[in-house]
Amino acid sequence: MDEKRPIVTIAIAGSPNTGKTTIFNGLTGMRQHTGNWHGKTTDLTYGSFSMNHQTYQLTDLPGLLSTTPFLEHEKAAWDYLNSGNAQMIIMVCDATCLERDLHLLRKILFLDRIRDLGTPVILCVNFRDEAEKKGIEIDFQLLQDVLQIPVLSCCAFHGESFNQIRQTIYETYHQRFFYDCLDYCPIQLAQETIGCTYRHCNPKTDLAERVMMEPAAGILFTFFLLLGLSWLALTGAFSFSSLLWKLLFVLESPFAAAMNWIGSPPWLISILVYHIYRSLALIFSLMLPCMTLFFFLFDFAEDAGCLPRIAFHLDSSFQKCRTCSKQCLSMAIGFCCNAAAVTQSRILNSSRERKIAVLTSSFVPCSRKLPTLLLMISLIFMAGASPALPPGKREIFPGISSPIQVSLFSALLLCFIICFCITSVITGSWILSHTLLPGNSCPFVLELPPCRCPGIRRTLKRSFQDQTIPAMRRAVIATTASVGFTWLLIYEFPGIFDCILHLLEPLGRCMGLDGMILFAFLLSIPANETIIPIMITLYLHTSNLSFLHNSPLPAVDFSFLTKAAPSILQSVSRVAALLPGDVSCTLQTIENPSALFSFLASQGWTCTTILSMIVFCLFHWPCASTIRNIKKETGSWKWTAVSVLFPSMFGIGLCMLLTAVSHMIFG
Repeated sequence: MDEKRPIVTIAIAGSPNTGKTTIFNGLTGMRQHTGNWHGKTTDLTYGSFSMNHQTYQLTDLPGLLSTTPFLEHEKAAWDYLNSGNAQMIIMVCDATCLERDLHLLRKILFLDRIRDLGTPVILCVNFRDEAEKKGIEIDFQLLQDVLQIPVLSCCAFHGESFNQIRQTIYETYHQRFFYDCLDYCPIQLAQETIGCTYRHCNPKTDLAERVMMEPAAGILFTFFLLLGLSWLALTGAFSFSSLLWKLLFVLESPFAAAMNWIGSPPWLISILVYHIYRSLALIFSLMLPCMTLFFFLFDFAEDAGCLPRIAFHLDSSFQKCRTCSKQCLSMAIGFCCNAAAVTQSRILNSSRERKIAVLTSSFVPCSRKLPTLLLMISLIFMAGASPALPPGKREIFPGISSPIQVSLFSALLLCFIICFCITSVITGSWILSHTLLPGNSCPFVLELPPCRCPGIRRTLKRSFQDQTIPAMRRAVIATTASVGFTWLLIYEFPGIFDCILHLLEPLGRCMGLDGMILFAFLLSIPANETIIPIMITLYLHTSNLSFLHNSPLPAVDFSFLTKAAPSILQSVSRVAALLPGDVSCTLQTIENPSALFSFLASQGWTCTTILSMIVFCLFHWPCASTIRNIKKETGSWKWTAVSVLFPSMFGIGLCMLLTAVSHMIFG
């Protein structure tokens, strides 16, 4: 039997955006999120791997931008290096800017604890392929002879580099290094070891760089990029939603028949099949295609280096709000997850700016709200042609009927919503900077990463495994719990249910909504993606649906809707089957999307309701995970309460204003 060996602790250090986390993931098999901009890693991350009966524990440190740190995560990284806990250090540097990283290496080698303990240090020169494309040649043997430490040349996107790193770790960890006599000039060493075979010139990359850095051209490029992403998200998600719903709907009847065959009671069939299963089918059909495409497009833009350049263009706007433009980076992360945006606010320099970023993090629609927004956008164009709504309350975009017009104007509307949210973040930051959190902004220092063309296959695989699957797992758990709780509240505690609705109804009417919608938002605090299933479950409990299967549908030509984007609405129309017993069986035949609009119109829905739904979906209280992260980052229940009330009051006020203006125009 092999003797148990002690665990070897290894720290991965280096400048920001040098590929430290990518190497950490490759060695440990973990899936920590990476991005092509500085400050992505803001916390110490731990992982391990085993080789030759020896276990190695790795610690991924935040990027070290300066030898005199002033950010909290940089201080934590330097404290860890000074503590002597690491028995080995892997210093990751960028082959395209080696001189800068040699300064940082010199600082690390001259730390007292590392010199006294003789801690082995491995220099890992990453991005070898990019250096070769730029005509940069590095004399790695000369670099190793001068530094007297192992020097590796690698490309973190290739698996053979990880095997080389593992082998070097195994050969080095038991050695002791002596740095007393080591002294070198980083500038001179870089001049001696770096050569250039030809002058790099890539017309496509250089043109893209120039266009994105020009103020006017960069803003236009960002707008059309956002418009293109919105159009792809709408058209692509709608196409796959219909196929996915048909597949899930086919499995419902065998599921109900199997439960009936084993003797399950009717109430159990009701909650499992006609409530939970159909809600999960709705969540999967709406969320899975939408989030898969969204995460892929977002990761592609992030890896291409677009986010820091957008922050550069928004610098003047944030400066006028007395905040730092680094808030734009945490805001961009909020489009994926508001909870992650709260954590990412650590990249901001001052405590005041971090609190502003935390308080405005919920102003950005996260990916869990995106399916609801896409549904509401489609309802706007459907409602404009639905005779179920009274005249004067349905004409928002008259004359838009062709599939191309519908898809284009839907993308424009989604793009407008995103721009409006960004403007709201800036406005909210200005309000906080002049009221609760006065002060001046810190200097904006951000090194622009190089423009890269990410690999499509690698980006799609990473986004699906690291973001889509975990998001769907959380959605399944939250939907099951929320719909089950709603069913229990409706059928077991009807008195409490009616009391809550009576309390919420007046406020809901003032906002252009109703008590059912507000109650659905309250029940969706654990997860924003459960709003639609809960809302329709509540509606169908109190509504008379006889017109859906007894009255004929109006004779309206919906052919353009069938061609444009009906699949998501056909999926939602089938949610009308979320009823127990024989009523749900009657509603299984609903195929025409107009049935859904007739149903919503019978509940008092107008286009004002749809617009208010969009506004309140954008601006309301954070989800439970975001609230937990806010409490963790601020360490105060006071600021946690403010972060819940601030977006909620903002959204309630906008909905009331929208409703008042709508009543003045339409009566």
